[in-house]
Amino acid sequence: MDLAVKSELVEQVCAFTEWLGAGRKLTQTGRLTLADARALVPLLGTGDGLDQAIGDRVYKTRSSEELPDLTLVVECAKVTRLVRKTGQRLVPVKKNQALLGDPQKLWLALFTGFGRLGQAFLHTGFGESLLRPEFADGSRAALALLYNTDGAVDIGNLCSIVWEVVSAPWVLDDLTELQLETLRRSNDRDTKLTLDVLRRLGAVVLRDKSAELTELGRFGMRRISGGPEAGDRIYQVKITLLEIEGSAVW
Repeated sequence: MDLAVKSELVEQVCAFTEWLGAGRKLTQTGRLTLADARALVPLLGTGDGLDQAIGDRVYKTRSSEELPDLTLVVECAKVTRLVRKTGQRLVPVKKNQALLGDPQKLWLALFTGFGRLGQAFLHTGFGESLLRPEFADGSRAALALLYNTDGAVDIGNLCSIVWEVVSAPWVLDDLTELQLETLRRSNDRDTKLTLDVLRRLGAVVLRDKSAELTELGRFGMRRISGGPEAGDRIYQVKITLLEIEGSAVW
């Protein structure tokens, strides 16, 4: 099925991979150098703030780690296996460069690998939500609700279902009411961040208080759930149960 791919993230991943060329040196912590990050923010249009001024004071950007939108693009390129880290360098994976000429296949690779992207853009440390360590299950629950609903879904309902899924493996009985409320708020915040990244991917349309899968998003969900596409073969099977009277099962 051929669909027009309208995805900010796909465009950024392509531009980043082309910029990478034969490869770039990384810092000792395995991140982009600050000089490269400063060049990439305007090139890719990530919107990350560099050397932000608060009042009369300028807070200098000291690491690419402080640039979450750029970090997300880099991790997307890794998830699709367009690039990989080898030693202290980030290099292209030559056998996968054909993806750059097939936006739909590249988009599907990104969508399929979405569950591995949570740590690239969700808050860490103080204020970290349960969605971050449980991102694969939480994001899949949100996508499943969107896929199984005909039309838009209230964002509050999406936050609730994600909370139910990600909090299930944790014992929270000893938390105070205030601690539990704070944890829930951080989870709702990160759920909304996740929906925004899905919007940038082109999988979701966000309105004031609701979200809805795009045609591209529904295509992706059919693919990862094994659903058929137009033109796919569908087999009809007749089952006859021995010693059972009545109609055969189709």
